[in-house]
Amino acid sequence: MNNVLTLNAATIKCPVGSIATHALYGWCEVIAANGMQRTVQFEIRTPDKKLNLDDLPFGVEPEEVLFSETISTCEADVDVKELREARSSAPAYVYDEDRLVSLTNRRT
Repeated sequence: MNNVLTLNAATIKCPVGSIATHALYGWCEVIAANGMQRTVQFEIRTPDKKLNLDDLPFGVEPEEVLFSETISTCEADVDVKELREARSSAPAYVYDEDRLVSLTNRRT
């Protein structure tokens, strides 16, 4: 007799607190989960003023001008299938006693 174990994959992918990417919203943080739905928080950056090259003083290059922007935080409900979870920032290798050791502890 075989036992079948079902896993709820919806809770495994992109849990609350994880960072993910979305095709429309870009980088976002998952702030809530409800079944296959995720509430994500993302930023929208809007420049305060466009650069007019005629307003620049003589000799000033456009690359030298600083700009300001307004950053708005927004939330949206998306399907978990639309998100791609960001990989962890854990290093692939660590150093131990002047030897390179992989995370699986195999000597290289």
